[in-house]
Amino acid sequence: MSNTHDNNFSILHWLGLTLVIWGHQYVLMGLNAPVVLGGVCHEIGLKILFVVSGYLVTKSFQNSTSCMQYMTKRVKRIFPPLILCVISMALVLGPIVTTKSMHRYFLKVPAFIWKNILLRPTFNLPGVFLKNPSSRALNGSLWSLPVECFCYVILMVVGVLIRRIRRYSRSIAEMIGVAFFGVVYLLYALYTNGLMTGDAVVWGTDWIYACSIFVYFAAGSLIAFLRMENVCKLQYAVLGLVFYMVLPEWLIILRPALLAYAVISLALSAPTKLSRFLDQHAYYYAGYLWAFPIQQFFIYFLMVRHAVKMEPTLLFLISYAVIICVAWVMTEVVDGVCKGSDSRN
Repeated sequence: MSNTHDNNFSILHWLGLTLVIWGHQYVLMGLNAPVVLGGVCHEIGLKILFVVSGYLVTKSFQNSTSCMQYMTKRVKRIFPPLILCVISMALVLGPIVTTKSMHRYFLKVPAFIWKNILLRPTFNLPGVFLKNPSSRALNGSLWSLPVECFCYVILMVVGVLIRRIRRYSRSIAEMIGVAFFGVVYLLYALYTNGLMTGDAVVWGTDWIYACSIFVYFAAGSLIAFLRMENVCKLQYAVLGLVFYMVLPEWLIILRPALLAYAVISLALSAPTKLSRFLDQHAYYYAGYLWAFPIQQFFIYFLMVRHAVKMEPTLLFLISYAVIICVAWVMTEVVDGVCKGSDSRN
């Protein structure tokens, strides 16, 4: 991704992650998640993360000299933290909390590890979190990674096509980019209007539901592709968020475009001391990977095993503090192994 030192992308990353963790805290306790911007907060948080990713990954592709360089950055970004997280969950966390024998538990571990590393989400292990209020999943957040990586690949394919056409006509190349976004938006419109339903689970991912998230990546990507930074103004971002919240049902398909414009406008506004501080502590991806299992563990340990009554806000704060610490440690471990890689690229 592009350098984030002169903007507020780190704030948006942490904001999106915080909303995801906050919403999951309620859901995993069997409660209704708080509503933010007219939607449940963990879904809004994920959409923010996809918008930011769409913009920054597109910039990364534009700044890459080859597809190999671009994909190398993507692989370094996604897989080392994922591999460490999956192996640690299966070999450390799972055995601590499972109610099954070690023999029965470890029979399922190899499949759990290789499937998740190959981006085929597998959420359960024998005897793990069986009595948790809402979910037995060890890490439900893994479902979004295949969608994210699919976005990377599609961006590369479309980007290469546009680069080749741009040699002959810049206007036609831009029209193709906008047309592709139009196709994505059409799929989103069909989904939101209930016209695209059914079972489309492939490799462990529901690709029909993925259309509702993919469009946010595409919206962020389009802003980068068309180089719309000059029209992304902070005052208009606030107006865009207001429109986002009050849109009538029949105009709900405009939400991805409005949210993307608002998010990127906020990200490109003048940097603050907070953004510079967070930019030096870019642990949000590791935080995203580890948040769900850590939250599940505290629910299991405090509420299930020891019958401690906990308020969602208090448990959120406890989990959040531990998530940040674990994310920092895991990021340092990965950076130590993969020297020279940048978790923001």
